[in-house]
Amino acid sequence: MQTKKAMYGVGAIAVIIVIAFGYQYLHERTAPLLRDAGKVGQAAAAGFSTEGLKMDFGRSYGTDTKQTVDLVYRPGLSNAPIIVLVHGGGFVGGSSKDMASFATFFANMGYVAASVNYRLASRSGDGANGFPIPVNDVACSVAWIKSNAARYGGNPQKVIIMGHSAGANLAAMVAFNPSPEYLAGCKTTGQTLTTAAFIGSSGPYDFGLVRKERWEPGCYLQKFLGLSACSTTNASWKSADKTKLRATSPITYVSAGDPTSLIITGDKDCYLNTPNWINRCIANSTAMASALKKAGVANRLSIIKGFDHGSFALTFNTTPSSQKLLSNFLSNVR
Repeated sequence: MQTKKAMYGVGAIAVIIVIAFGYQYLHERTAPLLRDAGKVGQAAAAGFSTEGLKMDFGRSYGTDTKQTVDLVYRPGLSNAPIIVLVHGGGFVGGSSKDMASFATFFANMGYVAASVNYRLASRSGDGANGFPIPVNDVACSVAWIKSNAARYGGNPQKVIIMGHSAGANLAAMVAFNPSPEYLAGCKTTGQTLTTAAFIGSSGPYDFGLVRKERWEPGCYLQKFLGLSACSTTNASWKSADKTKLRATSPITYVSAGDPTSLIITGDKDCYLNTPNWINRCIANSTAMASALKKAGVANRLSIIKGFDHGSFALTFNTTPSSQKLLSNFLSNVR
């Protein structure tokens, strides 16, 4: 019995020594990493601090209660670039608050950040507030922001527009087809929709490709397009008016002289987490980048490893690499 106790005692000492050695080894190996992570965390926190920023929320750019814009900026700006942010939500949901982390980040970079609300397509599929109403609203918001730029220290000639998911489609429609027709009925008149740059993450840019590949099983796009039928077997897509699909696809309007662009997607970008569906979703972004390149428009395609459809927007404030991607791109625009 005493021999066993002695053995247990020696074993316990050995375990303690191993644990102590392991702790010291891990501490020595990880301490520098933790210090670096702390620095990154502090830098990220600084980028999302609201200290010293001014917020002007709910400014009306139209007569509907949904036609509002939230502005975030640093007082004392003069001739600063402006970035217009358009939220996603399948054309039927979401709000300007969904882009809050982007707004704060850009305001800390010295931009006037304007996050837009727009009228949402009806979830019932009755066609209410479908195309072109959301596009018109985004266009009207851009016109209002340009007209009021001086009030916030912004430069109406330096407007960048950015959108995520459905918002990327709407932002791209304005960026690549800045038609005066979109401004009909706007509260603000006498403005153009010309922009200096476009940023889109996980956007549907080619509804013809969506139709061909049966990409979207949730019927959100069908509701935006006002299609009467909606089926996960793609029945409504098969009967869709191809002319309307082209008219609502930003890729249709790409041409020489368009604004420099950053197209962002993830290698897992889709609503259904299966390889075939994922590849088809990524194809929408790669097709847009290819069209821009063919037209001679400066652009960058970034496919982020491990990111799904919502990752870029949902994790932006905790992902330094995403922040660097945007800041590097914009440094060449300003």
